[in-house]
Amino acid sequence: MWHLPSQSFHLFKLTDLREMYAAEMIKFLSLGLVGIFIPIYLYTKGVPLTLIIAFLLWSTILQIGAAWLGGSLIPKYGVKHLLGASFILAFAYLLALAAFNQVWVLFAVIAPLYAVAESFHSVAYHYEFSKVKDADHSGQQLSNVTIMVHLAAAIGPFLGGVIGAIYGLQMTLFVCLGLMVLGIGPLFATRDIKPRHKLDMSKISLMKIKNDLISYSGRGLEYVVTLLVWPLFMFLFLGSLVEVGAVTTVALMLTLFASYFIGRLTDRGYRARLIRIGSISNAMANVARMLVTGLGSILAVNIFSDITRAIVRIAWGAQYYSNADRHSRLEYIVAMELAAYSGRVLLFAAMLAASIVASAKAIFIAAFAVTALGMLLVMKIDQKAKRTKIYVGHY
Repeated sequence: MWHLPSQSFHLFKLTDLREMYAAEMIKFLSLGLVGIFIPIYLYTKGVPLTLIIAFLLWSTILQIGAAWLGGSLIPKYGVKHLLGASFILAFAYLLALAAFNQVWVLFAVIAPLYAVAESFHSVAYHYEFSKVKDADHSGQQLSNVTIMVHLAAAIGPFLGGVIGAIYGLQMTLFVCLGLMVLGIGPLFATRDIKPRHKLDMSKISLMKIKNDLISYSGRGLEYVVTLLVWPLFMFLFLGSLVEVGAVTTVALMLTLFASYFIGRLTDRGYRARLIRIGSISNAMANVARMLVTGLGSILAVNIFSDITRAIVRIAWGAQYYSNADRHSRLEYIVAMELAAYSGRVLLFAAMLAASIVASAKAIFIAAFAVTALGMLLVMKIDQKAKRTKIYVGHY
């Protein structure tokens, strides 16, 4: 009889996870259709490369304030309401992007919507996952569910490329909008989660987590370069939406199989070794991006990059959630997001400055070089905490 409450809570946590992942799977599929194509879409609409980089820089600057705002709103409205708001805002910025025809709209409307949507989602997602994780049932259940999420993400780029090539990228955006609406529903099948205190950054010592902050700033560089910079480079190199989508999909599909085994190794105590191997190998993948010569080498580099990225994402992610348990959770997550966005601001600022005097290829090569160095910083994360649920998902 005394075990019933804990069992009920355990079932609640699993249900919470399933609902979160159902929403994430739909969002991954919808954004997978267009996510890697947004810079390409702007480029094909005649926006110069310098202005695209300026848009990315401005969006990232706004994300710093939006992450703080998101952390402040969670105690008042709850995590799921913030996730729901991020879906609605993502819908709004995609709608604005589909109707985009003037540069000022890009900076005054689309950038703020994009920044708030991304920041709200990231803060809320990490907070909810860190709360509902179950340290005693870590590996295979989450791996299986998350593989479904990545399967959706893998299908998206190829379908997006095909739809974009046949009907135009604007049609791809409209399909994405429809899927985004569906993604909101699963979030509210169970009660919301709220912290017991308001956001108070004095609750956490930045000096105590400085290595985590440095580590996450490196991870943040890799994320935006893979999602936004590398796809545009591939498009300029290949000139085909279908080829960009196909290359991305093939790499993600192969990563699905690797993720299962990486999760098991992380579960069995190889976390520190995997973080080191993944960080160094992903740095090498970014160097390899500078040396591609055609479709074959781009495909090979993409596969290698995505698998090494999965190693870091799983092993490093497990450590991230362990460390969140050791500190004031909400403040830790907000501080980590601010560190990631700050690193990206420096990257895009450097790319913008370089775009004034350098060729497009030189700008991309510089971005890959900086990201390679940033990945070496990932190993600095504090690894004192060991016991956690394995996290196999987007960072």
